[in-house]
Amino acid sequence: MKNITVKGQALFIYIVFAIIFAGCIWAAVHALKPVNANDYETVTIKSGDTLWNIATRYKENGNVTAFIDWVEDVNHVNAKDIKAGEKLVIPVKKHKENDLDRTELASR
Repeated sequence: MKNITVKGQALFIYIVFAIIFAGCIWAAVHALKPVNANDYETVTIKSGDTLWNIATRYKENGNVTAFIDWVEDVNHVNAKDIKAGEKLVIPVKKHKENDLDRTELASR
């Protein structure tokens, strides 16, 4: 078996570094990409609403805290500062216009 030369080792390290660096750049670009609010449902805050009760109402199963963090981040709000009448984007995907609405489907 051949011994790997110092140049070969250095080349291998540079290639691994370049792959890791490219992966980090790709991840950063995707992480910083803004959410398209048109793809998600919007709710209007009513008196007495909290992000916690909105999250439990719309999040069928999953992490309520992650739901709240997403809403705060996307809407640039703090959970304790929301006010009645305010519209917030929530992490619930809108149905496509050509999809049948659940109530429409149930009535057939």
